Parts: sequence; C-alpha cells; structure tokens
Amino acid sequence: MFQNNLDIIYFIYGASYVIMGIVVLRQPKEGSTFKLAGILWLLAGFGLFHGMNEWLNMWVLLKGRNTTIDLLQWGCLTTSYAFLFEFGKKTISVTGQGALSSRKKFVTCLQWWVFLGAGTIVSLFGIPSHELLKAFRITARYTLGFTGYVLTAYGFISYYIYEKDMLTRSNVQISFLLLGVAFLLYSVLTGLVVPEGDFFPANWLNESSFSDTTGIPVSVFRAGVAVIVTIAVTDILNIFNWEAKNSLSTLHTALLRAIPDKIILLSSDLKIVWANTTAIESVSDRLGNTDIGKQYCYHSFFDRTSP
Repeated sequence: MFQNNLDIIYFIYGASYVIMGIVVLRQPKEGSTFKLAGILWLLAGFGLFHGMNEWLNMWVLLKGRNTTIDLLQWGCLTTSYAFLFEFGKKTISVTGQGALSSRKKFVTCLQWWVFLGAGTIVSLFGIPSHELLKAFRITARYTLGFTGYVLTAYGFISYYIYEKDMLTRSNVQISFLLLGVAFLLYSVLTGLVVPEGDFFPANWLNESSFSDTTGIPVSVFRAGVAVIVTIAVTDILNIFNWEAKNSLSTLHTALLRAIPDKIILLSSDLKIVWANTTAIESVSDRLGNTDIGKQYCYHSFFDRTSP
C-alpha cells in the first residue's frame, strides 16, 4: 500500500517542513526576551531546504533521476543540514549556564563545514563508489545530518530545562520535550538509515534493508516524524504570543494603576474584581490593610450594607 503511494508520502513529507519554515518566519518575534527568538530562522531554513529535498525525491519517483536533480538534491540536503547543525549548536549555547557551561564550550568548537568537508573527503578518496553524488548525499547524512539532529534534540531538551518555569506558564513545555524525542528519532531514521550504497554501513543498514525488515518504507516514518515536528514547532511559537499578551497586560495594569482617578472593576453582583491604587488608597484609612477584592463596592466605599 505504502510503496504504491510514495509520491503522496513525499509530498506530505516535504510540505510539512516547508509549512514549518514559513510559519516560523512569519511569527512575530521582535522584542522578545526569549533567546530562542534570535535563532529560530535557522530552523526555518532547515525546514524550507529539507522540504524541497523531499519534493525532489517525489520528482525523481515520478520523472526519473538525472545529474541536475542529483546536484539539486545534494545542495538542498547539505544546506538543510548546515542550518540544522547551527540551530542545534546555538540552542545549546544560549542555555549554557551552570552545569551546561562546559557543554556550551565544547559545542562552540563544532563547525558544520568541518563535518561536511570530512564527509566529502571520505567520499572522494575513501569510498569506492560508482555513484559519487549519491555517496556525497550518504556521507552528508552520516556526518552533518546525524550530528545536526542530535545537537537539535539535545538543544530543545536543554532549552526546556533552561526556561522550564516560563515554558510551563505558557503551556508549551510538552512540545519542547516532544521535539527533543522527535529529532533524536529522526537522527536514526535519516542520519543512519540512508540510501543503499556500496560501502559499509550503507550496504548493510539502508532504506532497502529497513523496508525489507519492517515491510514499511522508512519515508513513511520520516514523514510521520516531520508532521509531529511541524505541529510541535507551531505550538512552541505560542510562547511569543503569550509573551506579547502578558507584556500588554502588565503595561495595561500599570497604566490603570497610575491614573489619579479612582477606577474600579465590578462584577454583576457589585463585588469588586479589581481597583487601581487611587481607589484602594481612598479607603485605606477606614479599612486599613483589608483586601477589598471580592467585597461589595457599597460596603468598601460607602460603608453601607445594601446598594
């Protein structure tokens, strides 16, 4: 069933990441105090380029492969991994306090181009492959891809630990943990389960052997993880909406408290819901430190037992 509908799976797979990239880029983040705000564009870059790579896989399935498509795929794949690698590295770096500081120093030394260069050199001189571009794509998955996924998984979990209180208050903590697990799983499905090659371990653990063992193409699992990642990323963007709403609420309350006139918010039964500083001070001499919240306005302000 899945094998006959791989074109649909590749479309969903690619669309999930492209949508994620667009949503991240369009989310207003200006003025945010969350350190994640300044690096999310890297995750968006990964989504856009990786999504295009999967659409190219769909094109190959429908129209066939040629050198131009191979070059485009290699370019999209490695570029997406470079974005993800940097995102994971920077996410860990912004959470580098206390016990994480030593890890921050280690991660700072990692460079995506070193991993890509190492993989390219191995492909050129160490792998007897008849399909060089295919070998490039495989080694890019082993080096840059696998490392980028692991760094990103660890980065999301580290950020959860770093901002746990704020994330819990904004109700997105589960999505951060889910992203950590999803990218760790993705590191195996995409970084270790690679297209079949004529060198180890690609000649042993590959997409064909995975499909033969499970009876399901690995792209189905990858697409499922991509959908989960997109949903979770969309959810974590709510931290910026929550932050903006909270900032406006704080500012609004501060302005109301600073107004010299008495301002009182009443419920339908005339109980005081909220009062500004001027209103509270006007009755403080008579009521002392008594909290006027949920008291009847006619009692607090007019010392009456009925309206």
